[in-house]
Amino acid sequence: IRRPPRSPLFPYTTLFRSMERYTSSQAHQMLTLLGSVAREIRELRELRRELRGLLDDIEQADRISPEGFTEARLDIQTRLAEVSEANRRCLHELFRLGVYLHGTQPLVFHIPGLSRNRNVVFVWMEGQDTLQILGPLGPEPLSRESGRTR
Repeated sequence: IRRPPRSPLFPYTTLFRSMERYTSSQAHQMLTLLGSVAREIRELRELRRELRGLLDDIEQADRISPEGFTEARLDIQTRLAEVSEANRRCLHELFRLGVYLHGTQPLVFHIPGLSRNRNVVFVWMEGQDTLQILGPLGPEPLSRESGRTR
């Protein structure tokens, strides 16, 4: 039995089924918020990397001389938990808006949308100032005048 080919939108057709769909103009209005969330996620990622480096240094020093590192280790572990919670809040805010974080290097956001009476996914990648439409025919950039964010 041959199955019909899947649409490039397949993972999102079920994910976005019950969520609000945004028009192109609404999706463009979201770019400022997505830029802020992307900066926060990037900053949290960098802070987590620094804290993990410190924790590794403390654990190496603790192997040599275990005196006095317990409190420092607990402080860093507490800060790591706070960073994880802040990251979770960012992702929850995206989920609440119906936005899906598709990739992390670079950050790629998918926004469920409607264009020309068809379901699409608007795609924004960190560092870009335009949206793309992911539809049955693949990615297509929005026109320059509608793709501007500023």
